[in-house]
Amino acid sequence: EKNELGDLANDIIRLDSTFLVVMSSAKEIVEISIDECKLIRKLQLDGNRLPREIALFDNETAYMTDLYAHSILKFNYLSFEVLNERIETGPAPEGIAVGNGKVLVCNSGYGDYLADRPKAGTVSVIDGDTEVRLLADLTNITEIVVNKETNRFYAAYLNLPSLEDSLGGIVEYDLIGFEEIRRWRLNPLAINLDTASNHLYYINNSLFRLDLNNFFAKPEMVIKNHDTTNHWYGFAINPIDGNYWICDAKNYAINGELLIYDRLNTASPVARKPLGVNPSKIIFY
Repeated sequence: EKNELGDLANDIIRLDSTFLVVMSSAKEIVEISIDECKLIRKLQLDGNRLPREIALFDNETAYMTDLYAHSILKFNYLSFEVLNERIETGPAPEGIAVGNGKVLVCNSGYGDYLADRPKAGTVSVIDGDTEVRLLADLTNITEIVVNKETNRFYAAYLNLPSLEDSLGGIVEYDLIGFEEIRRWRLNPLAINLDTASNHLYYINNSLFRLDLNNFFAKPEMVIKNHDTTNHWYGFAINPIDGNYWICDAKNYAINGELLIYDRLNTASPVARKPLGVNPSKIIFY
């Protein structure tokens, strides 16, 4: 069912019977019932704010990145009470994840725009309300995924637009000591971890994966995008049947499409579903 919420729904996460949705332009976090797909309540932010992504910390606390405030917000998602308005990070924080009792924040610098600011291209490691560590050398970092089974996490960063011939990459870190384990040079979007197989997937206009069981793993193409005028922008694995779900944003200005591929036969999609403009996030419930 389609539910009109407004402009720029940048992230969504599931609670028990509701969704939390981050509305960037409206500067809101909204809660929606799963069964009725109706608005329950919202947390409105004031001032020059742009909420970006959200992560659950425990059974009542969540953290949300704020692109314009260069900080993260801590709130109780049961009571919708703000616990800390601004925990300082680096410039333009985007992706966020939780692992080993720490909050991991991507300080992107928003490409070239704030690339010269202190802490641009870093990961802030937050313990409670305090930054306790900074992981550097990650220009334009946008995403983090955590594997709690292996105590590893993976940070994805992109090349700066001004450096057309440069590459971004994916870095594997130890979740206990935060040491860098290995690094792949490539340009990743929509990184997604299959913990059952310990494979890391990413999009670079086609779908690729890294077999993390092999220390010397190299990128393997899983599905080729034969129409490069269309832009694949989001990815997830269906936990029930293991099929691949890909968000095709087309040209970012018209309605996109969901492509569903059978993981055992990826020659062509087994289903296509119409979507809205610039689809990027998929969750299953």
